[in-house]
Amino acid sequence: MKIKSDDIRKEISLIWQNCYTLNTDMEFILPTVNELKRVVEETKTVNIQNISRSDSCDDISIILWGKVKEIRNRMKQEGKISDELSWPLGICFGTSFNGWSAPHWQNLCFTKDGLYMIEGQTFNFWKPSFPDDNVFFTLI
Repeated sequence: MKIKSDDIRKEISLIWQNCYTLNTDMEFILPTVNELKRVVEETKTVNIQNISRSDSCDDISIILWGKVKEIRNRMKQEGKISDELSWPLGICFGTSFNGWSAPHWQNLCFTKDGLYMIEGQTFNFWKPSFPDDNVFFTLI
């Protein structure tokens, strides 16, 4: 199942009206939640959690984003997947996540079951809701 860039912008604006969304592709392929969790779990081997905790949420979200892309590219080369499109996975910035209020960067991904937030420091997943999650910028 695929999703177009314009549809991503529409879905995000339904949750966060004032969010600026920048998409890197015109179309993406949607993973299942289990596929997403499996690949994110594999990123733990990178030891993201050993990065310094002070002001590191931006680094962690960018590393997680890059590692997922790297893992999927490796899977393509090994013939495990044939997808030519990227997953709609990215980074976001906001002031509230899962009810915790503070300026923060983390990851998000559209799946076949909708949008999920991913906290790279704890590897928690959840569906966003406003105002518990308040995002102003996404790069997918």
